[in-house]
Amino acid sequence: MLEKLTRTESLTTACAITLEQVKALKADWLELEKIASGATLFQSWHWCVLGLHQMQRREKAGNEKPQVPYVFTVRENGRLIALLPLK
Repeated sequence: MLEKLTRTESLTTACAITLEQVKALKADWLELEKIASGATLFQSWHWCVLGLHQMQRREKAGNEKPQVPYVFTVRENGRLIALLPLK
């Protein structure tokens, strides 16, 4: 269940657009997975990073144009509370 935000709490948003930025989310992402009810396999850290590695392999082989991952994050007082992996 979501808790109401008080006036002293702050939300920040960001978007990871490189593999390195996505990898930097690992610890927080895995913590979020532990408490996220209803999250699917396709939102998991392991699934998304595997997909990003596959994208890189295809790019290096010359089979695809470079692609940019988009993983949007929401933090409350610095703690990851939501994310949306789009690519």
